[in-house]
Amino acid sequence: PRSVAVGFVLLLVATFARVAASVAPAHFITLLWVATVAWTAAFAAFTIRYAPILLSPRVDKKPG
Repeated sequence: PRSVAVGFVLLLVATFARVAASVAPAHFITLLWVATVAWTAAFAAFTIRYAPILLSPRVDKKPG
């Protein structure tokens, strides 16, 4: 689904921002904020997409 693809792109953005923060100390705080927001948005996209699937009962009505 598109939301999962967007989540993966956001994870890449967060990763690159975190690595760039260690390389560019002049923009350390800004890049950490970018990484934080991107990771949080990626986690939210994952949660919104998969929470209903993971929290609903099984279709075959078996336990577990």
